[in-house]
Amino acid sequence: MPTDLSQIPVQEISGDKITSGTVAAARIDAAMATDAELAAAGLKELFFPVNAGTEISFYGSAHFPVAICNALNEWGSVCFMVPAGFTSIVAAKMVVIPRATQAAADYNANSQYGAVGEAYNTHSGVESAATYNVTDGVLFEVDIAGILASLAAGDFVAITMAEGTAGHDVNILGIRFKWN
Repeated sequence: MPTDLSQIPVQEISGDKITSGTVAAARIDAAMATDAELAAAGLKELFFPVNAGTEISFYGSAHFPVAICNALNEWGSVCFMVPAGFTSIVAAKMVVIPRATQAAADYNANSQYGAVGEAYNTHSGVESAATYNVTDGVLFEVDIAGILASLAAGDFVAITMAEGTAGHDVNILGIRFKWN
C-alpha cells in the first residue's frame, strides 16, 4: 500500500464517493470545478486553508497545516476569490486551534479585498476589540463576517489574523466560508 495518499488508486470519482483514479486526482477535480458545477451540486460552502504566515508548519499527529502564532503580532493569512453567484455571506469563520485555555483570548483580524480592475485594498475591515473564550487544542471558529461588509462576487480577498496579546498563542487553520 502506498504511503503517499496521492498515489492510492481508486476506480471512480463521484459527488459522494471516490472509486477510480487517485485521491490526488479527486482533489484536483474538486479544486478545478467550475462555478456552474459547484452551483449545480448545491455547494455553497468552502474551506480555504491558511497559505501564508510568520511560520507555517504542521500541528498534531494528523499534521494539520497551520500558521503558528507564538508571540505578539505573529500572523497567518488566507487568500481566496469570492465565487460567482455570491449574493451574501451566511457565515465567514476563521478556524483556529488555540494553544492555551483562556477566557479572553485576543486575536486580531483584518481584511483587504477588491475585484479585477480595482485596487487590491478597495475594501478593508479590522476586528481588534473582540476576545474569545477558548480551550487549548480545541478547534474554535472566530466570526470574521464583519470585516467583509462590502464583499461581492469576483473579489480577491486576503484575511490576516494575528496574536493580539503576548501569550495568547494560536494556530490558524483557515477560513470556512458559506454564502447565498
